[in-house]
Amino acid sequence: MVIGHECAGIIEEVGSQVKSLVPGDRVAIEPGISCWRCDHCKQGRYNLCDDMKFFATPPVHGSLANQIVHPADLCFKLPDNVSLEEGAMCEPLSVGVHACRRANIGPETYVLIMGAGPIGLVTMLAARAFGAPRTVIVDVDDYRLSVAKSLGADDIVKVSTNIQDVAEEVVQIQKVMGADIDVTFDCAGFDKTMSTALSATQPGGKVCLVGMGHSEMTVPLTPAAAREVDVLGVFRYMNTWPLCLEFLRSGKIDVKPLITHRFGFSQKEVEEAFETSARGGNAIKSSAHRIMQMMRMMQQEQSMQQKPEKEKKDQNKVATGHVTWMTTWPSDELATIFQKQNLPILQSRCAVMGCLTSTLHFQIPPRQKMPKSIRKLYLEFTAETSI
Repeated sequence: MVIGHECAGIIEEVGSQVKSLVPGDRVAIEPGISCWRCDHCKQGRYNLCDDMKFFATPPVHGSLANQIVHPADLCFKLPDNVSLEEGAMCEPLSVGVHACRRANIGPETYVLIMGAGPIGLVTMLAARAFGAPRTVIVDVDDYRLSVAKSLGADDIVKVSTNIQDVAEEVVQIQKVMGADIDVTFDCAGFDKTMSTALSATQPGGKVCLVGMGHSEMTVPLTPAAAREVDVLGVFRYMNTWPLCLEFLRSGKIDVKPLITHRFGFSQKEVEEAFETSARGGNAIKSSAHRIMQMMRMMQQEQSMQQKPEKEKKDQNKVATGHVTWMTTWPSDELATIFQKQNLPILQSRCAVMGCLTSTLHFQIPPRQKMPKSIRKLYLEFTAETSI
């Protein structure tokens, strides 16, 4: 499976009917090919197309390659003063731009952002470009908050991971904003971040769920409904590349500080890139989460293998776990893989939550070494694991 969906490149060859591009043109690439036949596509909301073919979403290969073939109408010429690197950043920036359009961000909109990861940062940049007079960004990590501040956030708030702290932190966040919060973007998508967003946003305001950290959440919807707080879903983007390129051309948005590391395209350098992303530190990488989950799982396995035999026997009782697969693979196929490894499936379900999410609940002796085939699937497709 070839990964990669944030890309730009130089046209090498065009089809006989392509009139808008010529070899040598530098282009930014929108990675999703919709059917243009379904009702969603005909209504202009092609990001919701049921037959979307999106880079690096199985079985569609991604763009981490020397060459790709792509429709001309999804290749956008770069302005002379916009680099290929910046052009590739149109993809994550598009998520923020689409979110701001969904929430109707403007010069009178006070914006709160939950999460200072890559998507939280581009959403903050987009909100400022749309004219938001004040943006406050919230996170648990000091470094990411410092990056947000350097990129133009008006203020930052560090919070805990303890959901019991929500009420106290909401008061702190509202005080820092210094005005009623009109729109909150949850760019993490966890119980705590969504609970904070719903509680901090003023009556009649909007909460946009951008991040998909959990496929299911327990949140205070009833109090939010009583205050008429609207909850909006955000899935990828639509018709955003021209505006993103204009923001970059005009200088209203500068994405260059988000590009923290550069690597070549050899096998050795690609491996080094993923290792750098896994280590975290000052690397702003969207793929780090999956790799870190994989590393933690393998470290846990090694730790358990080193425990005394008696302790292993005491703990080697049947336990439950779950795997949430953020992928278009059908859950029954994933279930078959697990069953072949003698991991009994307790429950299997699919739900559309911004993307097709297959959730498998399974039983496994907690200290059993995970088979290589399952480990490989964790690395490639897992968004969240718990064993």
